[in-house]
Amino acid sequence: TAGNWVGDVAPVAGANLIFPNGALQKTNENDFPVGTAFGSILITGSSYAISGNQIELNGTVSSQSYSNTFDLPVQLGSNSGFSSTSSTFTVSGSIDTSTHDLSLGASSSTLWVSGTIAGSGSV
Repeated sequence: TAGNWVGDVAPVAGANLIFPNGALQKTNENDFPVGTAFGSILITGSSYAISGNQIELNGTVSSQSYSNTFDLPVQLGSNSGFSSTSSTFTVSGSIDTSTHDLSLGASSSTLWVSGTIAGSGSV
């Protein structure tokens, strides 16, 4: 709902999303329609659990804080990736690369990818 977002305005398709430090709601369920496209997703807060409907990803999902879990099914809409720069980031939703390239990276941290990766794009 709109009340869960900054300024009580829900993001629109194509928007970049930020899950900040200090948010009260750390368990988040994506209830946008299946296949809604988003740009980059930045997680700067810790202990987030993000799940729900499949999204189309057109950027990078980056975790910059402790112990975050991303359990959304993802279809890549462009070359995209997942990265972790602090502690552990778990990606447990399925990833369909379609025909796009998927990059995975971790710097001074651990990136766990436990969901299936399918499609003809390279990893």
